[in-house]
Amino acid sequence: MIYMSETKNEKIISKRMEAVSNVVTAFCDRHIKGKCDRIIAGVSGGADSMAMLILLKNYCEKNGLGLVCAHFNHKLRGREADDDERFVKEYCAEKGIESRASSADVRSYAKEKGISEEMAGRELRYAFFFDIACEDTGKKSFIAVAHTKNDKAESVFLNIARGSGTEGLIGIKSHAGDIVRPIISLTREDTEFVCGFYGIDYRTDKTNAENEYKRNAVRNVIFPKTEEYFPSFKERLISLSEIAEDENDYILCETGKAFEECVRVNEDFSKIVVDREKFSKYHVAIMNRIVRLCAEKIEDGGRKVFPQCNGFDRQNTRKLSGFIVSGITGKTIKLPRNVLCRNNYKDTVIYVKKALNGSVTPEKASGSTEIGDISFEIAKLRDNEEYEFVIFGKHFTVKAVNAEEYFENGKSNVTFRSKNNSKAVFDADKLGDVKVDLRTMGEGDVFTPFKAPGSKPLRRFFTDIKMPAEERKKTVIAAAGKNVLWVAGVRRSDAAIVEKNTKRVIIINCLDF
Repeated sequence: MIYMSETKNEKIISKRMEAVSNVVTAFCDRHIKGKCDRIIAGVSGGADSMAMLILLKNYCEKNGLGLVCAHFNHKLRGREADDDERFVKEYCAEKGIESRASSADVRSYAKEKGISEEMAGRELRYAFFFDIACEDTGKKSFIAVAHTKNDKAESVFLNIARGSGTEGLIGIKSHAGDIVRPIISLTREDTEFVCGFYGIDYRTDKTNAENEYKRNAVRNVIFPKTEEYFPSFKERLISLSEIAEDENDYILCETGKAFEECVRVNEDFSKIVVDREKFSKYHVAIMNRIVRLCAEKIEDGGRKVFPQCNGFDRQNTRKLSGFIVSGITGKTIKLPRNVLCRNNYKDTVIYVKKALNGSVTPEKASGSTEIGDISFEIAKLRDNEEYEFVIFGKHFTVKAVNAEEYFENGKSNVTFRSKNNSKAVFDADKLGDVKVDLRTMGEGDVFTPFKAPGSKPLRRFFTDIKMPAEERKKTVIAAAGKNVLWVAGVRRSDAAIVEKNTKRVIIINCLDF
């Protein structure tokens, strides 16, 4: 048997270490150098993060960058977790690295928020990292996390298994905003080698062997078994992710251009308007990306409704994209988390449904003419600003617009009622300066049905159409005093008909018929 000489073995080790260092140096030169003043390194104490820490220390010292080691104790593993924290602090003290530590009850936070412990830990951990990054406003900080090739392959596989789109094939991005992953091109074997080279004793999380966690099952069971039949399976997943990332970057660039051309967003991101004609000219792949970008941007009171498209899946994407292209004027669809989408004549509006002026329950409204502040004054309606009311769980919108905007395709007349009477349109000037109530039937209400020879008590009208008594109590009407303008979902009156010379119209719409 032939043995390698000690010198030859040392050369091989040194060359491997040099190669590993060059990979990380190349990453840092491309994504970090000249772009920040210091790096906040998220360090758990495991081989991956300890290897990243020492490699970053070397790079930062050569390039004049600050380095802070940040350790977050999730309080999930009792004494072991405390030992991890102590280990990281002691190592940093020995090497002269600035260190910071924090902890939180991740399990309690997860229960409070109704999310998984994994997601809760991530939220709290990253919040801690960003808190450190924001402490010194005079310095630009990047956050470095120790994901490796192995993590990337596992993420790609999990995303495929969950039914991800092409974006999920990327797995873990090498950089995203102020977050960088310097060792994303190294394997777990590489990080263990680095620790051995520098004589670093690292911590091992025993829960990594518990296969009830999906990622652990992929790492410990699925990958080893798969590679018995498909050698280099992980490497091929990583190759796929790199191809997907390059192509995704191009599509994102094109999507950004398209978004700028055909989408308008209001100041507080509560309403997004899509120009249907411009939107429809794009390839379906771009249309779907535009829709997802709209979903990412929509906000409710400063809070993103679908952060990173969470809760807005492929089915919702296709539903909304197809709805916009369909162009069915006046139609509204519902999406998750109280988001509504309505097709107007030339555009589609995406917005969060709210009861801006009150909400009425059956108990409060039934049989009463005083059902709260569900009313509006014609003269005070600002053009193109939509108001929404909630009555019996149904959403009603009121909007005043210039008549020219309401004329479909430039025709000289307009449709002033919808097929199922879910919408009624009135000439604002004919109505005059009146207050309109949205309420249920009251004593003395009078109704003149459209094209009818005369008026009649609303009660009699309900009797004539054989409306059951219980249904009458929940039927919403729009009335100016005792004069009924519209019976929602049933019929409009002959008042304030929209004509050729109409200048301003009032549109009352029930979104739930």
